[in-house]
Amino acid sequence: MTMRSLFPTTALAAMLVVAMGAPANAQAPGARPRRVQDTLTSPSIGADGRVTFQLYAPKATEVLLRSEGPASFANQPLTKGDSGVWRLTAQLPADLYIYWFDVDGVAVADPRNNRPRVNMSTVRSLLEVPGATSEFFAERPVPHGQVAAIHYQSKALGVPRRMHVYTPPGYATSTQRYPVLYLLHGAGDNDQSWLMAGRANFILDNLIAAGKAKPMIVVMPAGHTPPPASGAPSPDAFSRDLLGDVIPYV
Repeated sequence: MTMRSLFPTTALAAMLVVAMGAPANAQAPGARPRRVQDTLTSPSIGADGRVTFQLYAPKATEVLLRSEGPASFANQPLTKGDSGVWRLTAQLPADLYIYWFDVDGVAVADPRNNRPRVNMSTVRSLLEVPGATSEFFAERPVPHGQVAAIHYQSKALGVPRRMHVYTPPGYATSTQRYPVLYLLHGAGDNDQSWLMAGRANFILDNLIAAGKAKPMIVVMPAGHTPPPASGAPSPDAFSRDLLGDVIPYV
């Protein structure tokens, strides 16, 4: 039996390219050609705080950059290049930004950014520009706590629910009791919003490390409750879930 009979020709050629060393930018036979959109980096942050946003949308007629909250780039148009890539470069101070593209009137999260901000109805993108003013929520070299996604069956509501719980550094091996903070999200958000967009875990890590906060447990419950099957108004469903299920669990 020969090597040729063991492997398809394309697979054997790919293995030989890896073994022998391929020239720069060479692709194995049969591989999908690299697309323009796969070569983009967005957003890219320069050392001087200049941020470049890029989006491949060759058939679009207008692309604007939107922001949730104040930002110098809010509502600014991107410029289209010959390759179908739209670009905008802006000078941004250190901060955490929530942004998205408006493509011919359609809201689109940045497809080249793997840090989403997800709430009850939208998917946006997160951009962190480092600097002195963003140090309080930055991921710094300090002891880190743990965050757990807790799935539970709510006896009060009769449905599965989820909450997120932060425990401080050293909690797993400690025998002491900790104060508990119940941290509720905003009206359009969910139980992970304080972690994704609020950076609550890193803020607590930094405050605890600096001696500005006591080690504590932080419980981030889901503030929205499903409508009852009967369609009748549910009297204070969130309070019943919090008092009857979340607090006893904690």
